[in-house]
This record gives sequence, C-alpha cells and structure tokens, in this order.
Amino acid sequence: MLRWKDAATGIQPFMPTRGVRNYPQSPLWKSIKDLFGPIVALLRLILVAAVTSIGAVLYCLFMLIPIQSVRSVCNSWISFICGRLVLFLLGFYSVTVKEEQLHLSFGSGSVTSALKFTVKQTNDSFITSRSRPALSLREKSALKNTTNRAILPGDLIVANHASYVDIIYLFTMYSPAFTAINPKTGQLRQIPLYEAIMACGQHPSHLSDHTKSETTLPSLIESCRKLNKPVVLFPEATTSNNRALLRPAVDMNALFSGVQIPKQRVHVITFRYVFQEFSPAYILGGKLSHLIGLCSQVWNALQVRVCFHHDAYWKDGGFDGGSPAEKGAKKVVAVRAAGSGLGQVVETMLVDVSKLKMTSLGVKDKIEFFEYCMDKQKWAQ
Repeated sequence: MLRWKDAATGIQPFMPTRGVRNYPQSPLWKSIKDLFGPIVALLRLILVAAVTSIGAVLYCLFMLIPIQSVRSVCNSWISFICGRLVLFLLGFYSVTVKEEQLHLSFGSGSVTSALKFTVKQTNDSFITSRSRPALSLREKSALKNTTNRAILPGDLIVANHASYVDIIYLFTMYSPAFTAINPKTGQLRQIPLYEAIMACGQHPSHLSDHTKSETTLPSLIESCRKLNKPVVLFPEATTSNNRALLRPAVDMNALFSGVQIPKQRVHVITFRYVFQEFSPAYILGGKLSHLIGLCSQVWNALQVRVCFHHDAYWKDGGFDGGSPAEKGAKKVVAVRAAGSGLGQVVETMLVDVSKLKMTSLGVKDKIEFFEYCMDKQKWAQ
C-alpha cells in the first residue's frame, strides 16, 4: 500500500479511515449497539427512501409550473426540506458551518509567493505550507461586512469531495447543478443529483464515457444561470478519505480559461467529517453497506467551511484604496498577479479554506488503487 502513500505528507488518501484507537466504550453499550444498530439502520433507510420518494414526486409536480422563477423557488424549498430530513435521518442532526477568510499572501504579491512548492521527479507540484499574516480587528470586521454571503444562480461552488453526504448537503442548501470532469479532455458536463450520488465509489473511468455532452466551464455556468442554478465543481473528480486533498484531475488554469470575474462569482466550500468509529467518507465498495454503517451510528458530525466570493480576492494587484476592507483585502488575499492564473488561485483557496494538505496523488492513482482493491479484495480487510 506504500504505492499510494504521498511521499511529502505521508498520507494515504485512498485508504479507508479507521476509528479512534482505544475509544472508551462500555461492554453494555457495545452489546446494545450491536443488537439494535442494524434495526435502527433499517428504520432510517426506510424513512430516507420515503422522504426521497415524496421529494421526487413533488419535484416532478413543480416542474409543471410554467413560470421558471416560481418553479425554481418551489424546487429550492423542496430540496431544502427533504435534503435536511435525509441528513437528519443519516445522523447529521446538526451541521457546523464556519465562514472563512483567506490568509494567503502579503500585499500585491502573486499566489506563488504565499505557497511553498515541492517538486518531485515527475514534476508534480503540491502545496506544503501557507503564510498567514495578521489582520487588525478593524480590517477583519470591514472585510467581513463587505462580503456578500448569497450564492446566486450562475455562481460557481468549488468543493472538495469525500462522500455522497457532500452532495446531499450541497443539494439541500443550494439546489445546484452538479458536474463531472473528464480528465482526458479537460471539459465537463452537467449531471443530475442521482448520477452524482451514484458516481461516488464508482470506477473513475466512467468520467470519460460521455464526451458528446461535454462543454467548457464558462458555457456551463451561463447555461445554469438561465436555469436559476449555481454550479458545483469537484476539482478532484473522485472521493478521498477526507484526510487530504487530491491533485486536481485537470489543469485548473485551462479549466477556468474564459471565466470572467466578477461577472461569474466563485465560492469555496469544504467538508470535514469528525468520527470516532465509522467514517462517513466513502472511497469505494458497496454503497448499501456503507449506508447501513452510516445509519447504524448514533450520530455523525459534519464540519463545513465556506469562503464566499469577494471581489478583493480576484482584483489584479490588490486594492489601492484606503478603506479598512480594501486594506485588509490587499493584506491577506490571493491576488491575480503575473504568473498566477485564475485556476491556480482557486486551487490555493481550496487548500487554505479546507485546512487540508494537497497530495501529489490524483484520479489516475485512484483508478490504479481501485483496480488493485477489486482484484485482491483487500480494501475490506
């Protein structure tokens, strides 16, 4: 398994994560959980199926509404109500959401000045550390107060990917359009919610099966704007065990070529799962068995970090103004200087917001790991 261990971080991002060692648990509680866990899981799954069926029927009925704005509002409410019920039934009784602000670079320096890169013989670069300059309280407050926290139709949500729970949360909160990246062509296509969930744990080669329906990111954003939907992008194109970030499946600068800021706004949302026995992160294997294990837990915890779009994050050379917000933005945010493309800025933001290290492993390594585990059937041991 050392073949899929990142040399710089020592992390194996594809290995199923085990629970906390020596987790204190009384024999009585363990016996009760072993006895009633499967029963509780079965009841939860039945309720999840019922809520999902009702939501699907209501969604189809609301699609008959001729006025698109009214139809979008109704579908958003159905997505929120049904999605939140599903998360509750899966054991996510509450979700911790924290707003993040970038602390990447000083002044008008480029993104690369905020990062230290380690280059292997394969010329794969990955982020190892970030500088975090201090902000005054006035600058923090001003920068926070000038941030628009609304995610609007046509906005782009960039997120890390570790489980189908990520997708359910995003669907609940924003009712977005999900996408799938083709690592071979560097383009993407819009996929429905069901396909996005089923794609978790599948062999990543399926990403290259629908080349006819692929398009560029700017075109997809504009088409979803007309549908009153934001767009979700998973740069990793597959799931990890939530201990680190995978290398983006395609060149981010090429993917974001043509994206116009601030006309097309970019938000970064990251997910972190806290667990003691069973990890909600889903890498590969039977979806039903993982779902049963998830529902057998008394509770599950999800931490969400959000960095909303701020024009200061993308302005060339930073701000020259004198307001506290402009000074704070110029002092701490990654700016688009020469040599740092938009895709690189987004990649840097994903690392900084998630507080996770980025490995040199990517979707190609996941394919090799997938084939190894399926052949040897060692992943379940």
